[in-house]
Amino acid sequence: MKGLLEIGTNSIKCMAFRRVEDKFEFVVDKQVITQLGEGYLKSALISKEALSRTCKELKKAKKELLDLGCQEIDLIGTMILRRAENREIVVKQISEDLGLELKVLTGEEEAQYSFKAAVRTLALEGDEKILVVDSGGGSSEAIFGEKGKILHAQSIDIGAVTLTEKFNLDNVVSHEIIMSCEQYVNRVFTTLDKEYQCSKLVVIGGSATTVSAMIQELDPYDSTKVQGSIVAMEQLFELQDKVANLTTEQRKELVGLSPKRANIILGGIIIIGCILDRSNIREMIVCDRGLRYGYAYSMMEE
Repeated sequence: MKGLLEIGTNSIKCMAFRRVEDKFEFVVDKQVITQLGEGYLKSALISKEALSRTCKELKKAKKELLDLGCQEIDLIGTMILRRAENREIVVKQISEDLGLELKVLTGEEEAQYSFKAAVRTLALEGDEKILVVDSGGGSSEAIFGEKGKILHAQSIDIGAVTLTEKFNLDNVVSHEIIMSCEQYVNRVFTTLDKEYQCSKLVVIGGSATTVSAMIQELDPYDSTKVQGSIVAMEQLFELQDKVANLTTEQRKELVGLSPKRANIILGGIIIIGCILDRSNIREMIVCDRGLRYGYAYSMMEE
């Protein structure tokens, strides 16, 4: 049995998995929202409070993996641990607290693992050109591929947490602010070259899975109903209008939305909407199996 702990800008993920002959078995797959990137946009630092609560949850997750019998545990970090000005101090503290070496992934590595996760778990190996987007809390990875092979990949420093803080999207938001926000996102995403237009769009990440859960009104969350679900552009923009007219406290009452994600969900929706619009595809396939699955497959294939 192997274990994996992933540290993101908004949440940590905990996974236990093993390979039985030619089959891969995922025993545990869970996440806890810790908001490590809270306040990062204003200070460019990871705060002591955010680090403390993240380490606390990581220790709990590590114990769970050890209790399950995991003999090897990998600890990986993403965008927030690449960009924060105090990243070296933070990486050292997390490594010492957990007793594990923390590997901070490059943007290119994030993209590769996300693409592998989508292609493997949605059985898209034989498909024509597809665009896989992993929209996280602090960054978004865009990967164009064909028949299971990556043609082009890039990491873009924009996510649900950073967008929320930049435009104060955690309360009722006017139509004018939404438009300004969309213009900003589209400027950032101008590097999504038109020559990489595709026939299918797959979106990974907490914002995408939450959108699917909200549209399906899932309570509790059901990953089997989210994985592979289709969200049309019209459904997404209808949800965006609804959320924009609510405060964070009011959003917490919406079915399918985790209260801990209520303050940042609008930012996530806006990013996904802009990607849908730029890709000229009027619907997205939601993938509940994020980059951790791609990383796990790589670990088991070694």
